[in-house]
Order: sequence, then structure tokens, then C-alpha cells
Amino acid sequence: MINLKTVLRTRLLACCLGLVIPVFANADDTEIYFARANAANEQNTPKANVLIMLDTSGSMRNCRAGSGSSWCTDIENRRITLLHEAMKQIIADAPNTVEIGFGRLRGSSGGQILLPVMPVNDLTRPYFLNALNSINGGQNSAYPSRNAQPSGSTPTALAFDDMADYMLGRRNRTGVSYSNSGKVCVSNAPDEEVCRDVVQTDIVQVDSCDTSDPACNASYVWNTVPSCNLNESTCRLTSYRRVDWCDTDLPNCYRERYWWSWRYYEADYQQRSTIYELTVQTTVQVCETVEGGCDEERAVVNGSNFVSPVNTANQCESNHIILFTDGSPSGDDPEDVGLVHCGRNSYECQVRIASELNSNGNSLNTPIKTHNIGLYMGDSTLANMKAVSAAGGGETYDSDSAETLLEAFQETLDLIDEDARSISAPGVAVNAMNRFQHLDQLYYSVFQPFESSYWNGNLKRYQVVDGEIHGQNGYAVDPATGYFRTGSQSMWSSMIDGPDVTKGGAREQVGTRNLFYTTTAGGALQKLNWASSSVPSNAQLGLGGSATSAQRTALLNELESMWGDPLHSVPVMVNYGEDAENNYVFVSTNGGMLHAIKTEDGSEAFAFMPNEILQKANLYTTSRPALRVDNTRQTYGLDGSWVAWRKGGNNSLSAPEAVYLYGGMRRGGRSYYALNVTDPTAPSMLWQVNNGSTGMSGLGQTWSTPTLTSVPDGSGSKVPILVVGGGYSPTDHDDSASLSAADQMGNMVYFLNAETGEVLWSAGGRNEATENVANMKWAVPSSIAVVDIDFDGVADHMYFGDLAGQVFRITIKDNGEHVVDRIANLGGSGSARRRFYEAPAVGLVKASTGNELYVVIGSGYRAHPLDETVTDGVFVIRDRTALRGSGSQTLATTVNMTNVTSGGQPLSTSRGWYYTFGETGEKALASPVIFNGRILFTTYAPTVDQEYDNPCAVRYGRAYLHTVNLVTALPAALSDDLPAPASRSQALEQSTPAPTPTLLVDDEGRVITIVGTEVVGEGSLGDPRLRKRRWMQLPPDEANVIRQTQVSSDSEGEGESQGETDGQ
Repeated sequence: MINLKTVLRTRLLACCLGLVIPVFANADDTEIYFARANAANEQNTPKANVLIMLDTSGSMRNCRAGSGSSWCTDIENRRITLLHEAMKQIIADAPNTVEIGFGRLRGSSGGQILLPVMPVNDLTRPYFLNALNSINGGQNSAYPSRNAQPSGSTPTALAFDDMADYMLGRRNRTGVSYSNSGKVCVSNAPDEEVCRDVVQTDIVQVDSCDTSDPACNASYVWNTVPSCNLNESTCRLTSYRRVDWCDTDLPNCYRERYWWSWRYYEADYQQRSTIYELTVQTTVQVCETVEGGCDEERAVVNGSNFVSPVNTANQCESNHIILFTDGSPSGDDPEDVGLVHCGRNSYECQVRIASELNSNGNSLNTPIKTHNIGLYMGDSTLANMKAVSAAGGGETYDSDSAETLLEAFQETLDLIDEDARSISAPGVAVNAMNRFQHLDQLYYSVFQPFESSYWNGNLKRYQVVDGEIHGQNGYAVDPATGYFRTGSQSMWSSMIDGPDVTKGGAREQVGTRNLFYTTTAGGALQKLNWASSSVPSNAQLGLGGSATSAQRTALLNELESMWGDPLHSVPVMVNYGEDAENNYVFVSTNGGMLHAIKTEDGSEAFAFMPNEILQKANLYTTSRPALRVDNTRQTYGLDGSWVAWRKGGNNSLSAPEAVYLYGGMRRGGRSYYALNVTDPTAPSMLWQVNNGSTGMSGLGQTWSTPTLTSVPDGSGSKVPILVVGGGYSPTDHDDSASLSAADQMGNMVYFLNAETGEVLWSAGGRNEATENVANMKWAVPSSIAVVDIDFDGVADHMYFGDLAGQVFRITIKDNGEHVVDRIANLGGSGSARRRFYEAPAVGLVKASTGNELYVVIGSGYRAHPLDETVTDGVFVIRDRTALRGSGSQTLATTVNMTNVTSGGQPLSTSRGWYYTFGETGEKALASPVIFNGRILFTTYAPTVDQEYDNPCAVRYGRAYLHTVNLVTALPAALSDDLPAPASRSQALEQSTPAPTPTLLVDDEGRVITIVGTEVVGEGSLGDPRLRKRRWMQLPPDEANVIRQTQVSSDSEGEGESQGETDGQ
């Protein structure tokens, strides 16, 4: 049993940075994964510039008590000492995203910049310490000189004006006060190894060489030999040899009498030999290390103007001035301020300066915030400081000790640092919308946002064990993050994969991929031969005619292993008979593929890529484009959800007679595909339709997840159909807050023959429609809710909304002449510009006046979840005429429906009821579900305690679950076993849009409610007579049997169901 207290929190880390322009710039619901700064701008790096103005007035010589400029003899408790020590600690611990500069008071003439705003590092810390020493001349003496710093008055407004001039890069009024020609080296270039070629000359002996060559030198050497032929020029006889001793009795022994040395008179033969020496020059590389030197300097002034530290091209940069003082202004003449016009009141002048700096209208068009930190402030002075900080968008702190002064600076810099930081690299994210459960198995489609139009994805399997999510090595979820813990291992993985999207799962199991593709729309599937050098052709793969074999190989290698992101595609599982575990999961991705995964081991049976994607395969593999300048993706693939028609076999364990899959592309294109996957290893094309098909020119982007049902064919039989909305019109709704006169595409509903794809009937505001409906002027991207009143497998009514806030009903007629009625108009302009992206849920209510259908639909700008301009809500429309077969009813509007936002119950005579959501920007982004007389649906609010002003911070939001009584509109518990809550909504842990609530039945017959990754409650099954918006072929004698089908629906429509309630 699932532990109801277990919350599997998923916090989607965002990638990247987003553009600072109105919310309508990001034409996609992926804007929740991005900040507003431009991800492609290399200038955009998290950074804060902070100029700290230090009070160096004479009162800083005092301790807590004291006045004037007399020195306190207690060195440690002097105010300047407290400041000195606090600033040394700040400089020691400064975060690397915060750059700091120092300013100071300058007598009564204003302020002075001591140090430019610069990084705090090993190179610059000595400058900071020297500057601090310079303003604390008496730090080592109990009785410093009267001329030592600090000294002077407190001209706060004038000094603030000088600080502002520096930050804005205005004229230099009061000069600088440090050495090194006004420049500080803040970064050294790395030492560089410099190498050069040197010619080296060597003389080597050789056996012989050409003596005519200048490099060849021949020399002679005479060596003593026993004998040689004196007739040869190389032989000579030299003088007698001298020896140490010889026998004088011998005739050739002679002793020189003068030196008494012996000489042996024997001929000394010498033979000449030639030595050849060759002069050889070789080039050798000689390397040495050269110091890099300074590669970045910071200056305070350039000529007569300050050098502003503000980089207006960096959208992720924030700018701040911190004013520190120990008392009220003195010696101040605000009339001398140049930035704004001031009177004589210092604080009023400071408020004006702070307000000017904090506006986009200053000379840099970049806000600069002002903060105040005081020491020993009185109440009135502190109140004035708070007024300055409020005008400057900053904070105010007071301190009364060394510790609290340090804390004040640290808290201020912590806030600034937090404002400077951003999630500048993508984080691992699980898409909570893409999760489903089968038996005790959990399957998660996961993806990783990235600063690119291509994101990595995966499908992973886990298991429910005693109410917890387990992998192979036990508990898989990190309770601190709500995502998979670092050491966890999912069920199919051979390694620890944890939160890493690129490890384990189905992605790891891909071997030699069985990739099937088409080369024409609706053409036969072909299996790709990875070894072929020509099929498909380079042109069919999106490669140019000049592509090399290496480029083709690189593309195919990536195509063989890639796994894109399943951003909106929800997995669907089909059982193939024999046993409950013979299942395959089908899920498609923005890599342009549909994947068929064997649930037993995660192996891939096949992948399918249609011609529309194949012909630009290079964009999904080797030439992946970056994000656009507004952080929108340039490429999508098969981003729609699929549904399966499993034609049942002889019994529940039999193999199906046939299995067909149907799915669209969402933002990837304008096609629907039908595949025959009866053999999950050998798929075939059933049919394909697009906006070029007969009767479908109005088809937009195929957002509408198909709904399978059947309708009468006019001759007493029924025909299986696929019903889809006309789709999405991006030109009309991506970037516009206003309503067009009529959308360019998508304002249709199509009935397609499920086996042939032929348009059997259509309705809409276009000439091609079988039933032309004048009010159908706007796109229908949602799925269609189908109502089967008598459970005979044939649709009786269908409901859908459009992007103008209208709701329509299709009444199915036996003769095929179906009727379309507009039953509600709930949109408008401005804050009432409501859109219905998701399908409604429909409930049957038995009332004393007759049975009625209650149509529940929520509004929300799905393409822009961060939009805050519209007041969205949930609307419950009473359809009194659908079941009576005749009669007319007044169009439901917010005027004739009961507004229960503030409480109360709907009037019995009203056309229904509604309430608007309480949080700013709160909207419904998933379909509702009706269960046991209750409506369950989720909403998303884009901002919850977030720093909206920081363009580089991802705006995490908050998801909510609403549980409301269908008839009374009162807050409802999840089951009859629980007391009704005080509120209709409860906050979820999820910080991104939550999906439709999922209702699971455990072995004990209890209904467990799961929203995304959170188990939110349970209740008894009872007799809800709940039928999902899905269909499978049943024999006539089983048509009224409510049974769990093998067909899985998409998350956007999972709650589009028909319920029956007693109206309580």
C-alpha cells in the first residue's frame, strides 16, 4: 500500500537564462525552465556590484558613548575599530559573484571613492586592507594624533551623490584617493610558456666528406707505428726516442751526460692518418616560462568622468550602494547635489537620489539599489534611513556591537549574493506530467533542460514497495530533494544512475537500434541499414550534397543511440497477452522518435522516425541549434502523446487481435500518425494525415491527443473513430495577449476513421467543415471529452473548449448529421482573456428536475505559464438539454453563472458556477477529473516568494490541488471518510505545473489519489461508475461492463471522464 505521507517532491532545476522582455516573448510552456535573461548572450553572468560608503566622520573616533571628535581610549570598542574589523571579515569572506568597492566621507565636501568596484581576490585584498588602514590612523594607539583619520563631519547626502555619480559614470567632482595612477590590477594573465627555434652548430667526426664543401674540414694526425714504408708519403721517420733507461752496453744506448738521461737510439716510425670533421647545424626548440602580467585593471576615473562598474549588457548583473553611518547627517548642504534637485533636508534629498537610482529611467537605464546600515542609531534617524532604503529598493539594518555590525553587513551581502546567483547550468529534472503506474511498477519519463534546442531524456522504471519508491538497491528518492537520490539505481540500470538522465533506464539498453522511417508522408516503413552508405540518402538525412562519409557516419552514430526529451509525451502501455507482464511501453520524444520499450528489461523493440523529422535529422544529431534569443527552442519532434487501440483477443490473457497506435507532434508539426504495432518488433504504417490531407487544411499544430471512440455510421452500425481538435495556431497565440478576429488554423474538430484516417465528419469555422459553425473562429488544441451515457461503446456527446474561452457540445446523431452547440462563452479581453487548452471533465448528476450533465473546465494560458495578466478560474456548466434531446438553453456566461469565489453555493436557477483563483497568475494547466461527486484538478501559480526582479533567477512557482463538490461548489475531502477542509485548494510540494490527478485502486479496493509525484489521499472505491476518456473494442455482450482497459491516455486528458453522482 502506498504510504499517504510519502511525498516524492520534484523540484525541476532550470537550465539556462531567459530574456528580460515581457512574458509573451517565450512562446512556449518551457519558459518555466528558464530565467528571463538571454541564454545566448555571453555577457550574462551572475554578478553583483556593491559600493560601500564608509562613515569616516569624527564621531567614528568614539566608542558607544561619547560625542564630538575626541578619541575613545578603548581601542577595541571604537566605532572605527568595529567598522574596520567587520570590513576585514567581509573582504575575507566575500562571495565570488559579488564585486566590492569602497567610498568614504570627505570632510564636509561630500564623498570620495577609495577603491573601484572590483573582484575580491588575492590580488586585490591588499588594496582593501590598505584602504581600511588609511581611514583608521589611530588603530594602534590609545591617544592618536588629532589629525589622524577618521575626522570631519557627516555630509551624507553629498557623499551619496558622489557614490551615485561613480556608479552612473558621471563627472568626477571630488577626485580619487589612492596610488597606482588610479588603477588596480584585478586579474593576472596566466604564466605562459614561450618557445622559440634556435639554430645549434655542432662539429662531428665522419669517416669521410667532400673537402670542397666548406662544412667539411680535413686534418692530419701522425701516429707512432712499429714500422712503415718510407717510400709512402704517409710514412716518416722521426727522431730517436727517449726512454727512461737502457743498457749502455748496447751500441744504440746512449746516456746524455748533462741531464743524465737515457736515450735509446731506435728509429721512430710515424704514419699519417686523416680526420674528417663536418660542421652540422640543427634547429632546436628552446622554451621558457614568462609571467603573464596584468590582464585586467579597474579604474575610478577616466579623464573628468568616473568609470562606472555597471555593465548594461549583462542582464544578470545587479548593482548596489550600501551607506554606512553612525549618526545623522551634519555639515551637509544637499543643494549642492547634482544628480537630482534637492532642498536643504538631507534625508529628503537621499530619498530622491535613491529613487532616481532605483528606476530604469536613470542615465544607464539600469536600477541601482540602495541599502543602509547604521551603528547606534536612534529611532528617528533609523526611520529616516529606512525611508531612503525603501525608495532605493534595499534593506536597512541597525547594529549595536561588533557582532551585530558584522551580521548587518553579512546579511546585506547575502541578500545581494542571492540576487546575483542563478541556476546558470541545467539541472536534472523529472517531468511529473510524464509518469504512470502499472501494478506495483512506476515508470518515469525524465529529461534534462539545456541551453540548446536539444535536451536529453530517458524512461526509467521503479517499484512501489510498502508505499515507497524503490530501485534495485532500496529506497530511490532523496527526501531532501524529492528526486532520485545520488546512490539509487533504477530497475533496468546496470549502474548507479541516481538523478542522472543520461545514465541507466531505457537509454542504456539501446544497442543496435531497430529504426524504422518513412521517406514520404504516410509511406511504408523502412528499416534503416546502419552499414549502408546511400540509403537513406544524405539529402534525406538533412545533409548537404557535399557531406563527407565522416559526417554521415557521425550523424548515424548519434541517431543510433540518441534519446531526446519526452517533454509532453506521456507513455502508453499495451499488454500483448499470455501474462500480465508481457507489456510494451510506447513514448515519443523531441528527438523525433517514437520508442517501443519492453517493460521486462527496458530493451528497445523499435524506434520510429517519420519523414518530417528524418529530412532534418542533422538538426537532432550533429548540428543541434542553440536556443533562440528569447530562449525558445528551434526544434521539436514527436512531442505529442499517443493512445493505443488494443483489439481484444478471446479473453483477457489472449494476445490482442490487433494493436494500433495514434499520436501527433504538438509543436513538432501538423501531422497525426497511425501505426500497426500488432507485432511490437515489426511495426507498419497504418496511415498519416496532415494539413495537406483532404478536408484537413485547417489542421494546426497537432496538440490534441486523439480520443478513441465510435459513432453511428448512419446505417445502423458503428464505426471506430479518432476524434481530434483542430490543433494550435502559434502565430495567433504565442506572442499575443489579445484575441484575433479569427485564428489562422486549428478552429476545427475532426472525426477520422480509426483504420483508414479518412475524414468522416468535421466541424468548425472553415469552408472545409462538414458542419460549419460560425462561432468556431479560434483554435481547439485540447483533446475532446467523450460521453457515453449508456456505456454501449458509442459516443453520445462530446465537449471541448477553445482559445477564446468558449465551450461547445457535439451531439451525436444516429444518421451521422451531428449537431454542434455553443454552450458557454467565458472569455473576454484584458484580465478576462481566458483560454481553454485542456479538455473538460463531464459528470452525470441525477437531480429532482431531471438528469443533467455538469461540464467542468479550467482556464489557463498553457503557452505562457508565467503570465500574470489574466484572472483564470474553474467553470462548472450545467447542461440541462443534452440528455433531454430537445429544448434550448441560455448561453452560459459569468453573468448567469454563480460566482462562488468568496464562498457560498450556486443558485438552483443559475447556468452553473465558477470561481477565480486566488494567487496572482494562478491558472489551470491540466484537465480536471470527477470522482464520486467531487472535482479534482490542479493549478499553477508562477511566483511564490521569488525574486522577480532578478532576470537570471528561474521563477519557481507553486502547484495546488483543488478538491470541490461538483454540485455545491463547497470544499470537499478526498473521500467520505475525511472531514471537509476549510479551503477548496491545498498547496502541493511541486514547484512546476502539476498534472491531472491520477486515481489508482489498490488491492483492498481503496482509491489512492496521486498528483505527479505526491500521494495526496485515499478513499473507498464505492460505486463511482467512473469511465475514463478512452475506448477499446468490446464484444456486444460486454459493452456495459466497466473494466480496466489496456489503453493509456495522456496526462492532459486523463481526467476527461464521465462520472455519475447522486448530486449530494
